[in-house]
Amino acid sequence: MKRRNIRKKIAKAASYSRTLVRIKHYRGRKVHSPFVYGIVRNAIMKTDARGDDTALFDELRARGFSTKRAAQLQNLYTYRGFTSVVFAEGENQLPPSTSSAPPDGDMRVSVGDYLLRKELSIINYQLSINSLCFLMPSLSDEETLALVEKAHGTGAALCMVSPYESRRRRHLARRLVESHRHTSIDNRGFLVLFTDQRLPKQHFKL
Repeated sequence: MKRRNIRKKIAKAASYSRTLVRIKHYRGRKVHSPFVYGIVRNAIMKTDARGDDTALFDELRARGFSTKRAAQLQNLYTYRGFTSVVFAEGENQLPPSTSSAPPDGDMRVSVGDYLLRKELSIINYQLSINSLCFLMPSLSDEETLALVEKAHGTGAALCMVSPYESRRRRHLARRLVESHRHTSIDNRGFLVLFTDQRLPKQHFKL
């Protein structure tokens, strides 16, 4: 019985230590990367949507994101100067959108310059340094890994949605972080992988 209590106390202390690390990083402390520090201070710490164009915030809220997460991602989009958004989803998994429907044969939507697709076709996703790509839960692990590999070197940012939603998602998130060649940020609600080749391999938990 005593050994069991000791193990519980050790586990609780370890969990508390991890929480402290996340709190410090959340405020930008102990973050020695100017790139990540700027994101923490200008996007993650802001819980209200900033910028003149908040179309992404509205889109994320319509897709079920919490107000806090939607605001953080809108602020990331604004702060990093992204100009296009990609929602990478599995087949027949396109949720209701606040954006106007795209014309036949053209998947680009003018509102927020979004790129929405009704089914996954990895080769058709056009990613650039100005793209923020959401890896939605409807993607299979194989599809997610293929898209991340395709994005390498493009400079795009990949955002894995709900990385702690299930054991499968946690395992996939761990695989992505371990194999990722550049900077990544884990904010519990989402995991962002930056593919800019100028960024070193480093991982931050906020």
